[in-house]
Amino acid sequence: MSILSTGPISNLPVGGIRPTRTVTLKIDNRSSTDSGTVLIQGYYLNGTRTLYILELPTVGPNQVLTRTYNVNFDAYELVFTKSGVAAEQIQISVWGRDASGNLVAAHRIVSDELLGNACPTVSAVTVLGGTINTVGNVLNATISGGNLNTTVLGGTLNNLLNGTISSVLGATITAGTLNSVNQVQAATIVGGNINATVLGGTINAITGTVTVEIPSVTVTGGTLNVVESVLGATITAGTLDSVNEVQAATIVGGNINATVLGGTINAITGTVTVEIPSVTVTGGTLNVVESVLGATITAGTLDSVNEVQAATIVGGNINATVLGGTINAITGTVTVDIPSVTVSGGTLNVVESVLGATITGGNINATLLGGTLNNLLDGTISSVLGATITAGTLNSVNEVQAATIVGGTINAITGTVTVDIPSVTVSGGTLNVVESVL
Repeated sequence: MSILSTGPISNLPVGGIRPTRTVTLKIDNRSSTDSGTVLIQGYYLNGTRTLYILELPTVGPNQVLTRTYNVNFDAYELVFTKSGVAAEQIQISVWGRDASGNLVAAHRIVSDELLGNACPTVSAVTVLGGTINTVGNVLNATISGGNLNTTVLGGTLNNLLNGTISSVLGATITAGTLNSVNQVQAATIVGGNINATVLGGTINAITGTVTVEIPSVTVTGGTLNVVESVLGATITAGTLDSVNEVQAATIVGGNINATVLGGTINAITGTVTVEIPSVTVTGGTLNVVESVLGATITAGTLDSVNEVQAATIVGGNINATVLGGTINAITGTVTVDIPSVTVSGGTLNVVESVLGATITGGNINATLLGGTLNNLLDGTISSVLGATITAGTLNSVNEVQAATIVGGTINAITGTVTVDIPSVTVSGGTLNVVESVL
């Protein structure tokens, strides 16, 4: 392994124009059989040395790589760490370019001009104290004290006691405790405790237990077995088994095997497969509802409802088949046929069709176009067209057209009878014109 560097390069503006805006790297592997890697680290120098480029490409046999980076700073430095079997066969050159893409001769560095520093491989050693600033490769080493200011490119770190890791790239952590982690990229943590504050980035999966509050997070997959409280979270997939409290959360996918004890669910776009004993639904569409107990639905659409108990529906559309129970009041409009129902109170303003209905109270402001009216108790019929009345009493009739009356009592006739009455008893009143009496 070897480490190469451009050294610090001044890039101060001249006449208000910075000489170099970008650098182009040319990396080639002269080996025809072996591969190697190049760790590319870029720093801008502004009073402090700040890392802003970090890349680890693999260079295959006879491969040539090109990389372009922004260096629009007063000063910068590039460091290259070559590793692998073909490390000594890899060459690197750096080419500065101005804003127009033209080469800047002062910032041209070919392979032989790079500052070189080689570190031999240490196969087995015990370091008891002190500081190791740069480590090229460590094999089977025990470090019992001191500081390691180093980048670990691979291998296994069995145990870190009371230390600090600033950045982890592509690591697998199998045990131990991480107290504070600045940045983790592509890491798998299979054991131990993480006492960390995660300020950003993506956590692909958590298979352990999280015991602290997460104030704002996006969960894209996996299973959350027990969640104490969720504040301002977006959950796009996965499974929530038990949730005590959810505040300002958007759940756009996955399964929620949870008991929701309070709060407001603004919208549900998936499927709810459990009973909801008491809830207020303020909008949206419920496609299939097995059972609703003690619910208030203020808007939206119910497409199919199997059972509704003690529900108040104050708005929206119900495209439902109600198989049982009691509807206390309907203040909206029913646009479908109701084949068999008992209406115990209220007013039906317009009824399209009634089949096999029992109406025990209330007012019917309706026009009956057909069928049979078996019994009308203490009501009023204003007009009868083409009706057959088989029993009962008509106290006062304004108009009867094409009716057959086969029984009962007509207390008064105030109009004109123009047909034969084969057999009748007239107990009072005046017959002005009688054609024939048989």
